[in-house]
Amino acid sequence: DLAWYYQNWYDASSSGSGHQSIANNGTVINRALNHVRDRLDMFQNNMAPLASASASSTYCGSGSNHCYSANKIKDRDLDSRVGGLYSWTNSSTSLPQWVQLTWNQPIKTSGIEVVTSENYPIQDYRLEYHDGNRWVTLATRYGNQRLHIRHSFGEIQTKQIRLVGLLGPDNQPQY
Repeated sequence: DLAWYYQNWYDASSSGSGHQSIANNGTVINRALNHVRDRLDMFQNNMAPLASASASSTYCGSGSNHCYSANKIKDRDLDSRVGGLYSWTNSSTSLPQWVQLTWNQPIKTSGIEVVTSENYPIQDYRLEYHDGNRWVTLATRYGNQRLHIRHSFGEIQTKQIRLVGLLGPDNQPQY
């Protein structure tokens, strides 16, 4: 059987009487606790909320609840559902499209966490930072199907970081 924890499935065995032994299964508990520790670390070191967010374009359907604001990339909400209340998406069907964070003062970082939308993971993208003169590529990912991707690299100092979308999900490749 499987136990659901924060949008992840963890193996859990049955006790034979039809009851799940999740609380008695150290492996499941340890995996779940490691997941929580990982998310807490992400929250503690998250510099995104201190930045302003902008995008090459932003999709906005009918009403303000359907506007996929660039501010959603810095709102500390790990909800990966699709929708204007939870995520950003571009309005143009012409790729590449980008979403960017800009800080008032230079920041130092050695990692970026990308959280994409459930059933709509961005497949191909490039992470870049501005070195004061030009955009420099930090990482490029092709064929992604994951919702949460951690990128680590040597420490950089910058005032701007952006994700450049090269190919959207299978079901909407233009977004």
